[in-house]
Amino acid sequence: MLVGLGLRNKFDRDGLRKAASEAARELVDRGIAVASFDLCSWPGEDATESAVVAAESVRLGQYRFVRKSDPPKEKFLQTFTVLCRSDAERKKVSADLEFVSAVADGVDLARDISNLPGNLGPPAEIVRIAKTAAAGSASPTPQVPMSPTSAGSGVRASVLDSRACERLGMGAFLAVARGSHQPPSFLVLEYRPA
Repeated sequence: MLVGLGLRNKFDRDGLRKAASEAARELVDRGIAVASFDLCSWPGEDATESAVVAAESVRLGQYRFVRKSDPPKEKFLQTFTVLCRSDAERKKVSADLEFVSAVADGVDLARDISNLPGNLGPPAEIVRIAKTAAAGSASPTPQVPMSPTSAGSGVRASVLDSRACERLGMGAFLAVARGSHQPPSFLVLEYRPA
């Protein structure tokens, strides 16, 4: 697929993000499941950075909220490969893509949580999901296939109950929580890498 990117002097990362996302959608609509981004065809010295930006856009653009009980309707790109010009380029892109994948897993998890209906996402369930993700266990929600390396490294989850919130003077939070029959939980996630 040849994708027009507009005028060179007006082209930026946002333009690349949009083009990559739209191209991925078009490929999926045409029934294509495997795509590649060829660095050899990319002008300039920032080819590896551009490939990572494109991969991130393709990955984040694939998100759809799917409840466990729903039959799969959407089609997705199954594989997105970056073709490199050298072994050094491949190593750099591979490391960057691992990072992109981990960030995208986290973004998808946040999207899933925010899309949960209230009856399926009470405080206790959100706490369970967060602790599962922080521990780096299996997928915290059925919608997000999480790799073991994408969570758990230096992440700690702790929960403040209503007594702890009272001690901290969190009156506004507790006032809102009183509007529900569910007990409140204030979730704290700390990231402290090695």
